[in-house]
Amino acid sequence: MKISFFLGKGGVGKTTLSLLYAFNKGKVAVISLDKAHNLKDALQHFSKEKFQNLHIEEVDIEEEIEKYLENKKKELENKFSFFSIYNLDLFFENLKNAPGIEEEIYLYIIKNRIEKLKKEDYDEIHFDMPPTALSLRILSLPQINLGFLNFLKDIRKKIYERRKIIYKKEKDKVLEKLDVLEKFYKSLDKFFKSSTIYLVLNLDALSFRETELILKKLKEFNFDWESIFLVFNKLKEDVSLSLIKNLAQKYECKDLFSFIENYKDNIIFQKLLKFEV
Repeated sequence: MKISFFLGKGGVGKTTLSLLYAFNKGKVAVISLDKAHNLKDALQHFSKEKFQNLHIEEVDIEEEIEKYLENKKKELENKFSFFSIYNLDLFFENLKNAPGIEEEIYLYIIKNRIEKLKKEDYDEIHFDMPPTALSLRILSLPQINLGFLNFLKDIRKKIYERRKIIYKKEKDKVLEKLDVLEKFYKSLDKFFKSSTIYLVLNLDALSFRETELILKKLKEFNFDWESIFLVFNKLKEDVSLSLIKNLAQKYECKDLFSFIENYKDNIIFQKLLKFEV
């Protein structure tokens, strides 16, 4: 099953392309992770005959956060009975607005949808991603969390070795949980780095500079540029490689220039569609 992520500055046409690239591709799911959904609106511009078997979803992130935290609350109450003496409702209510919680929920959504749709024999999944800063935090989070988990596991193993002197047969529930989390983040990191990433941009300075930022961050977190495609979208006329190289130089986008130089086969020129005029 092919998994694709569509990233780029707001308004460059990510949503439209996530649908356009589902044409005649068999059983495809297009999932919008952007709070400012317009997937259903964009779909109205396409003939249904173009899609062999299309599933679309506009994820409600606030609803997903509520469900996730409610499940975690029940999990804590069931596994650790002493938590029943605390007011967990207040704790989880505050947790809703905690830094990083939104990114974490997006990871669970992506993993859940990939596993679910794989079982249903989908050929492709297209994720229409949220704004750039949030998208980069989502894509980099598995690798960052794996680093923290390795550190925590080392500390916990030292504690466990000392505990075993007293409680010889006791299993360490904390270590078991850390192992589960490690498996979760490793699988997501693998999903992300084996996926296709479409970086969508227009021929303006802001698009170029935002794409430059994305390329830098993806390289920093060990994403292979071979799996990245640049899509120059909403073109009113034919555009040459030399033109986009000149623009990359003009806007001081070194990584973007390097990508254009070295990955010519990964560059797509997409003409302006009639309804985008």
